[in-house]
Amino acid sequence: MPSGRTKKAQKQHGGMKLSHAAVKYLIDRGKDYNELTLIRLLIANTNSIRVVYDASTYSFVFELTTPGKILIDPFGEDLAASAATRAAHAAIAAGAPEPGTPVSTFCAKISFVHDGDSLKKKYDVSLLKTVTKKTVTRIKANKEAATQCMLFEEFACLRTTAPFVPDVIAHAILAGADFQAIFGGILSSTSDSRRIYAWINEWIASDGIMIDVNLMEMLDFQRTAPSVPRTEQFTMIHRLSLRSDLQNYTRAALRMMAEIAAVRGKGIMPHDFHEGNGMATKDGLQLYLIDWGGIFDLKVPADLQHLLKMFNDMCYDSYDTCAAANAGATKEIQAMPKSATAVDIERMTRIARFPSLSELCGFFEIKFRAAQMIPIISELNTAFGQRLTAYVDFTCETPTPQNVHSALMMVAFVDFMVNRMDFNYPYCQCGSVLKVVYPDKVVAPTPSTTHGLSVTAFDDFRLFLDAFEVGNFSSHTRLLEVVAIINETVQICPSACGLPLQAQDLRVDRWINDEIKRREKEEAAARRLEARRLAEEAEARRLAEEAEARRLAEEAEARRLAEAAEARAKKAARRPETEERAKKASMTGEAEARILQDAEREARARNAAVAKAKEKTSRDRLFALSTASGIAKPPTKSAKSEVAEIKSAIQAIESQDPVAVPRSLLSRLSSGLSSGFSSVSSKFRNLSFPWKKRGGTRKQCKQHKQRKSFTQRRHN
Repeated sequence: MPSGRTKKAQKQHGGMKLSHAAVKYLIDRGKDYNELTLIRLLIANTNSIRVVYDASTYSFVFELTTPGKILIDPFGEDLAASAATRAAHAAIAAGAPEPGTPVSTFCAKISFVHDGDSLKKKYDVSLLKTVTKKTVTRIKANKEAATQCMLFEEFACLRTTAPFVPDVIAHAILAGADFQAIFGGILSSTSDSRRIYAWINEWIASDGIMIDVNLMEMLDFQRTAPSVPRTEQFTMIHRLSLRSDLQNYTRAALRMMAEIAAVRGKGIMPHDFHEGNGMATKDGLQLYLIDWGGIFDLKVPADLQHLLKMFNDMCYDSYDTCAAANAGATKEIQAMPKSATAVDIERMTRIARFPSLSELCGFFEIKFRAAQMIPIISELNTAFGQRLTAYVDFTCETPTPQNVHSALMMVAFVDFMVNRMDFNYPYCQCGSVLKVVYPDKVVAPTPSTTHGLSVTAFDDFRLFLDAFEVGNFSSHTRLLEVVAIINETVQICPSACGLPLQAQDLRVDRWINDEIKRREKEEAAARRLEARRLAEEAEARRLAEEAEARRLAEEAEARRLAEAAEARAKKAARRPETEERAKKASMTGEAEARILQDAEREARARNAAVAKAKEKTSRDRLFALSTASGIAKPPTKSAKSEVAEIKSAIQAIESQDPVAVPRSLLSRLSSGLSSGFSSVSSKFRNLSFPWKKRGGTRKQCKQHKQRKSFTQRRHN
């Protein structure tokens, strides 16, 4: 995730602010008002890019241009009218003019972050020049942006006139992927920026570095009155020194030292404000300090302890090389033969390089005692610590030549001390500008205490210590002019001295997020109401559907009951007819049963009569046979009695009451009786003629066992 400084909840007046259209865009889309959102918004609306400076050790600087109205500079506007408040936003939305000058350009400083050891990578500025880019830690990157933002807000107290510190619009440390997603498009749009972008991507891929992005107001044209075209460009003040008329350069240099003294009064100790870090108009009346990476924040314990340790180490190095107090050391170096070894040269250079304890005591106004080196070092440490932390805030106290001189001396001393080991001879970054304040010290160039170069007291540490004291200054200075510029630039500000301003006197940016949160709450409440309305409608539909279902069920049940009642009524109406049909059917069944019974009785009677007739015939035959053979005839019934019995049976049948029988039934009965008679006659035939039963002839049946006849006993 990207990281960066956190904006103060209440920001004072002055500096870049988002236009009404940009704020409305953030609010309407619910975009959180934070650093990353601002970076995305500005870069997404950038249509051109220009490389401003690519030879810095720690960064690249670009100028970006936006086509739309996104940034507003309230420079010179009425304090109350330019306040970026909710009321002002509402007034502009209602048609009021937007105060301030639209700004289409801004600056992007891109540095490299790595929390481990400092990484390095070669970069070709041109065919003839190569620089080594270095990474900084996350702490240092955040400190630079936070310090710049703090100084801007404190020096912009109660004014819309922008101070000499560029306003930080947004700052964040991005991972490589986030940087590529946000800046890839615009950095790939020109050949120069595309070459730099490819170089950065190589470093991201090889070492996994992060990218520090600091968006600031662009110091391109001077600030004038509101709505007045800005035509006067800013330029580095060292370019002014190249002109024949040095009046403007002198004015700009004095203004730069006044601003450095004011920064020192805020507990910030700079050590890198050379001429290239001062951006001025050609008349020298406006100047901005840029590149806030080279500072120590004395309110940060780690920075303070670092300077105290550095000074203590320097004192002990000076004690070890106390012979450097003798000017003969310099002569010895200059007189060294060409045959001198590298060890001898390094030893004598080191001796001449460090200031002596006596020189340090002279600068801090301590009596030097050669026989008491250790106590002297202790006194020097105490004096340095007191002078280092005894800074005067010129937004709380009136500047004087004395306190301004002390501030400039400590800045120059720390500048020399920090940079003394980075080059071939100790030097002061701000020395070339500082010499304008002390023209009497710009005497004929003196050979350097290191390599014999022609230098002044502002180029060589030991010469500086011999020429100045931290608490005293000569009468031939321009300190009064510096004091006047400080009074002109820095106003007494209660808020900067710990007395809080009233809310109406502050530019309150937090209302934007408050407005976003308020709208989010309103939208959430509206969504909840809509969800409740939809739920109620769904519940109403469900209840209506249930009621409709119940109604349909009740109607279906009513229809079912009506149909059942109608069926019962029809059934009741059809009951007599049904009963009649059932009765008729019952009577018909009984009649059919009686007919069947009568038919069966008649068939049995006829069968019995036939059987008797056959039996009589058989007896008659047997009788005839027995008569012919002389066998006595057994006693039998008379023929008349048998005929009488048959007739009586027939009469009994015919005497029964006739029953109306359907024709179909009678036909069935008739066919049944015929088959019955035929079966009966067949059975009788079989009984009368045993050989027929088996299907043979009489001759064939002789083989069967003969039944005993009634006359058998005659033949026995």
